[in-house]
Amino acid sequence: MHWNGNFASLLFINHWEYTRNKTFARRFAYPLLDGLNAWWGCFLTKTPKKNRDGSANGSYVYNDWSTADPDNEHENQKVRNPQIGLALIKRSLSAQVDMGKALGLTPDAIVFDMLANLAPFNVATNQRRDKGGSVWSAYENATVAQSDGFAMYPLWPSEMQSAITMSGDALALAQVRTMLVPLLAPLLVPLLVPLLMPLLVLLLVLFLPLLLLLVLTRWRWRSAPLCCTWGRGASASGRCWRTLPWCAQVRRRRGR
Repeated sequence: MHWNGNFASLLFINHWEYTRNKTFARRFAYPLLDGLNAWWGCFLTKTPKKNRDGSANGSYVYNDWSTADPDNEHENQKVRNPQIGLALIKRSLSAQVDMGKALGLTPDAIVFDMLANLAPFNVATNQRRDKGGSVWSAYENATVAQSDGFAMYPLWPSEMQSAITMSGDALALAQVRTMLVPLLAPLLVPLLVPLLMPLLVLLLVLFLPLLLLLVLTRWRWRSAPLCCTWGRGASASGRCWRTLPWCAQVRRRRGR
């Protein structure tokens, strides 16, 4: 997974966008993004685009792919152009450009080049009859069935797309994902509650007595020296504590 650094940089990007603190950006956020984007400039594969007849058309695309060290969607799942990687790379590139304008700094030319020619977000054909058309997918050539929540990274947490302004094709997958929760909740809750309740009761039965015993034990040994020292077992109020079982045990151990 080569995009973990970009994932971590979201904290710096969000802080900048909310505060517009130029000192913070100049000292921390901009140098971080400059280093991350320089690394991607070395790693991404610049691939010429071709016409249908196989001839080069003069344009190119930056792909998140390396045969020697491929990127991953999930750990050890080596794929070409993982959606999460594309979303986070584009977020870091655009954030550096934005900070540069505010700080009077110009990123390297390759930053603008990668931002303009990075591989587009992956899409797949949705086979559902009521949700036809193209929807986001998790990596290049992945089907809807092979995709998961990582397909949504352009929307969140990278925030490279807005659910308000995004196109209908891109929004279709977001709508399907959002509908799954209210559709499945009425089915899952009646199944999960009978399974979880016995487990909760078992935990209470096992751990509550242990917790109570621990509390009593700590109070007992903290109290024993006091009740067996003051007036040889008499409290200040005149009440004798010698009848307490653990006081008797302490006195026997002390030879009293």
